[in-house]
Amino acid sequence: MECAPPRDRSALPQLPARLQKRASDARAGRAGGRLSSLRRSSCSTRSSAKSPESQWHRDWHSLPAALAFAARLSASRPETRQFSGERGSGGKGVEFADVCRDDECHGGACGKQLAISRELNVARPRVLIISEFYPHAAETYAGIFVREQISHFKSCEVAAVIAPVVQYPPLPRYRRLRAVQPAAGAYQEAGYPVIRVPVHYLPVFAESFACREFYRRTATAIAQHRLAFDLIHAHWAYRSGFVASRLAQKFAKPFVLTAQGSDIHTWLFEHRKRAKILAALQTANAIIALNENLREKIFAEGVARDKLHVIPQGVDCEVYKPSSIKTSNLRPTASEPAFIYLCLANHYRVKGVDILLHALTLTDQKINLLLVGAGPETAALQSLAHELGLGARVTFAGAQPPESIPNWINAADAVVIPSRNEGGPAVLLQAMACGKPVVATAVGMVPTVITDERLGLIVPVEDTQALAAALERVRTLSWDASHIHDQVLPFSWPNISARIEDVYSVVLDQRKNETSGNESRTF
Repeated sequence: MECAPPRDRSALPQLPARLQKRASDARAGRAGGRLSSLRRSSCSTRSSAKSPESQWHRDWHSLPAALAFAARLSASRPETRQFSGERGSGGKGVEFADVCRDDECHGGACGKQLAISRELNVARPRVLIISEFYPHAAETYAGIFVREQISHFKSCEVAAVIAPVVQYPPLPRYRRLRAVQPAAGAYQEAGYPVIRVPVHYLPVFAESFACREFYRRTATAIAQHRLAFDLIHAHWAYRSGFVASRLAQKFAKPFVLTAQGSDIHTWLFEHRKRAKILAALQTANAIIALNENLREKIFAEGVARDKLHVIPQGVDCEVYKPSSIKTSNLRPTASEPAFIYLCLANHYRVKGVDILLHALTLTDQKINLLLVGAGPETAALQSLAHELGLGARVTFAGAQPPESIPNWINAADAVVIPSRNEGGPAVLLQAMACGKPVVATAVGMVPTVITDERLGLIVPVEDTQALAAALERVRTLSWDASHIHDQVLPFSWPNISARIEDVYSVVLDQRKNETSGNESRTF
């Protein structure tokens, strides 16, 4: 590495008057005997070879070098320091090594500073995102809100997104999961790298082995890609949260955890996952819950309330909005006009699609259902629809690309969310942003968003009769699309992302204050 002189020598501390006098004598050519005596006196006093002071006796043969070394010794003790201005000041900082590593410079006596570092934009902290799910070609909707969230960051930069690629064994029960897994590797997306690390899933030692390998692979990826970051943000308490807690300890960085719903509602009560989830909750510097119910469940596990923040999912109101574009081609064909409900959900039991099919049998024949999504229960749901005699009233449209979802919502007359449990759900905000009324179970943030019957209807979880009655009632009412759309404007992604960045700022300020306090006690 190249040694370069400091840009501003006036910033160095002033030397003692005695040394300033000798420097002046040397420049005037009057050092004479004073220099000889100085050499003799310096050689008679020897310090430990391990301390920077021990270099004095070797470097007095060059008085300017000695004076420069004395200045550097006064400026900083023997360690690498970062001179970077205050965070948020808008200035830039430069990292310097305390001692030049060039052997010819005698350990820094030349007074040159090693320009080992780049200029740092201290006004924009760098965030490392670790997410259990992130969109890919086979599952375009998996963790898509993570991508949406970070794409609207303004005051921070994304260092990278790291997501696991769980590699299941070649057994029949894992066939579907193996078919939708993306390839491991790294690629660039919207100005930041996405790194997918392979994590092997072993049936016998599944959870503990997968967590350890996820942590090890992530730490290796950070080193290989030379990722620099100020803070870690993990999505889902398991496995991402546990891995983030280990990484935060390893790299001495704070970390923020977002609990999404299933990690607290379900995984927290699974024996092999509980300890790791609790470790993530207890060690996180801040925890974001998607709704009040989720926050209270986390608080009940002994987590300090002052580090819990409720920030819901967001919606892109520029993409999801009432549309006059003709979308009749997306509506199911019927012999006579029908009222179309859209259910946008992956086909897992927690989504309650089976309950919806049973409820549909109790409604008028003019109510049809459009199912967008896929999952391990798709075949079972298709069989159930056939058994219930709903073949002509239910359309399975399969998984659809995210960019087409606004059109599917606008093609429907209303949206139904029959979930047994949820963290969000995101489709609630998307449907309302498109001006559609919603029939939803009382899960997640539904009760805090649907605040009156001008927006939709709320029904109890797993109540087939109540769900059927709500489906019938919504069909008979008139709805103001503009009013529904306006109610979700506070949930727009720019607003939600700004609130998350506020949490980052609080966490970083707390860490800065803790570091400053530790340094003051040390000195």
